[in-house]
Amino acid sequence: MNLTSQDQDELTSRARLAALFAIGSLWLHLYFTIYPTWIASPYYDYAWFVPPLAIFLFYRRWEERKELVILGSIDRLMVVGAVLLFPFLVVVRILGGVDELWRLPMTLYTGVVTCATLVILNFMGGRTLALKVIPVVVFALSAIPLPSFLETSIINGLTNLVVESSGKIFQLLGKQVDVVGGVIQYYGTKVEVTEGCSGIQSFQSLVMVSLYFGEFFRLRIPHRFFIIATACVVSIVVNIGRAVWLAQVRFTRGEEAFNGIHDQVGHIAFVVGSLIIFVLSHMLTFTDYKKTAIRQIRHTPKER
Repeated sequence: MNLTSQDQDELTSRARLAALFAIGSLWLHLYFTIYPTWIASPYYDYAWFVPPLAIFLFYRRWEERKELVILGSIDRLMVVGAVLLFPFLVVVRILGGVDELWRLPMTLYTGVVTCATLVILNFMGGRTLALKVIPVVVFALSAIPLPSFLETSIINGLTNLVVESSGKIFQLLGKQVDVVGGVIQYYGTKVEVTEGCSGIQSFQSLVMVSLYFGEFFRLRIPHRFFIIATACVVSIVVNIGRAVWLAQVRFTRGEEAFNGIHDQVGHIAFVVGSLIIFVLSHMLTFTDYKKTAIRQIRHTPKER
């Protein structure tokens, strides 16, 4: 059947709206499923900022898409996807009713939503659009709670690193502190490094920041991995500095002063880390721009 230009535009608009509605509904339901973890775990406070920023990044990529590749299949895709996803959503809700903080259903559901998103985008704009949106999807996934075993391993590793490093720094400064487990002790005064002070919040939030700036500045893939690695290192360094600062306050000014600046020091550490990542990402932007300009000049035909 031959379609007029008006009919073609109408089908295109309908397919576009259907795709956006499907993707939006999937991610909205996913975030609605996992938001109790954001409330229960203080080190997921940053996750509330991820959805609006992800929408902004997705919009930028969506505006770059080419015209629809497969118009006739989009309706069938939505119907088949809904039929396949409905039983899974029911199971997830049942498991969520048993324990809203159970990570396994969250992880499985996240995988399904991610795959469904990329499939829909592939139908809408081809492989090119799907590949371009992958960094946005990865950023959106930064709000998803980690599997319990992985989260526990990171917390334990960071706690040990912060405690041991802080103890060595104090010894270099001439203070003979004792490090026992997760406790730094100085002449009977103890500072305990708990899960909340392990640096897991700084670690995850700065990784989220690096993913955002990597996509915002459209950095090359190697540079994105570089700033993610830098974010990991920066989070560890600033958290060690935070632990030393707080312990020094506790040793010299007492518990009341310690409690008074505890949260503020954490905020300062996050701001400092974010600024470092921003400056580095901005510098890499100029490097990428320069390389692109040189490449274009080399491929420009010379006039005879």
